[in-house]
Amino acid sequence: MDLSFGSEQRLLQKISPAMFQSLNILRLNVTDLRELVIGESEKNPAVELVEHKNLPHGSHGDTFSDIKAEQSMEEYILEQVPEWSDGEKDILLTLLKNLDEKGFFAGNVGAIAAEHGIAIEVVAHILGELKTLRPWGIGAENLPEALLIQLKNIAGLGGSARAQAERIIAAHLDDLLRGSLKKIAKRESMELGDVEAIAKLVSRLRFTPLSFFEHDIAQTIIPDIKFFMRNGEWLVEVDDSYCPQFRLSDTYKNLLAGHGDAEAIKYLKEQAKSARLLTRAILRRKETLGKIAQSILERQMPFFAYGPKWLKRLSMREIAEDISMNISTVCRAIADKYAQTPHGMFKLAAFFESGVDDCSATFIKNEMKRLMGSATGQLSDQKISHILRGRGISVSRRTIAKYRKQMNLPNSRIRKIH
Repeated sequence: MDLSFGSEQRLLQKISPAMFQSLNILRLNVTDLRELVIGESEKNPAVELVEHKNLPHGSHGDTFSDIKAEQSMEEYILEQVPEWSDGEKDILLTLLKNLDEKGFFAGNVGAIAAEHGIAIEVVAHILGELKTLRPWGIGAENLPEALLIQLKNIAGLGGSARAQAERIIAAHLDDLLRGSLKKIAKRESMELGDVEAIAKLVSRLRFTPLSFFEHDIAQTIIPDIKFFMRNGEWLVEVDDSYCPQFRLSDTYKNLLAGHGDAEAIKYLKEQAKSARLLTRAILRRKETLGKIAQSILERQMPFFAYGPKWLKRLSMREIAEDISMNISTVCRAIADKYAQTPHGMFKLAAFFESGVDDCSATFIKNEMKRLMGSATGQLSDQKISHILRGRGISVSRRTIAKYRKQMNLPNSRIRKIH
């Protein structure tokens, strides 16, 4: 059998320089793309740059700090009540100062009323209004109330299912968290499967409302993708406002108009062609990212509506098949890119985490940390697996051990020694 390299050479020749350039452009995030475009303009006399008009001078677009790092919890809350009077906002700020580290109200309504010289009923009313604001559960007086508030704000949850879940939370939360689902089913005369469904639903709620603000990425990040809601509809935008565009330079136009040196004109035409190829590659990049982002939006809708705990397991193969692209193209497209969402800035790769039972690995790891931190004794991997299974998350002891090692956490025997 002839094992020469001829067939490989013929295959490689099918990738044109333009296609090769497109693949490289697709890999770049918007910051690197901007640098490439600026670099091209500096060495290409046929073109000059045009900055987007909607980008303020000196601005670097929307950054992570614009969304979270520089926006305090107080600012985020106040943005939701622009119509309130200054007096009402002052009381609201006092209430926020009386939240504990989890976001639960730990103050005294009477003391706050006395401090402001107003009736207790006024403070109680504003506290009630605080509980209607995002993040859902902020200002609740305890965990059950925070969970009940979140349940009320889950769109699409049927009335009977909501009422059943509210009853279980109000009456059996401790047993629910301990994984004693058979006990609950017996007391409530319910099918075990129904209790397991409620446990799974509750496990995806936010147990500490202030965790919404727990982000410590300080560096500037420019998002390639924006997910947002407008007029009740979820939309996707590939943000290219940070990247300038080319236009023909006056040098090029003057040479063509004046019928200048033939060699110079030939050279400038080649340079203009090079810039056009780059522009087409950038447009293809934008189109590809848009298709991927739209597919992500459709498959991760619970995440965008309710937050990180609703992030589902998703494979790149699903996206690739949906948009009729190669998996390697999807992989190249999401590399080193970020998306701006209502819940903060996320790497595009985060939407493709592996997990179990439609729960992302990140969610399971967070639950493991919470269990280890709140347990009175040292929980073994098997015990953690049992508790999570009781909450409707079927995860094996081996998977728990793998995630624990990834988080650099020792096993229960070593934790007990320390």
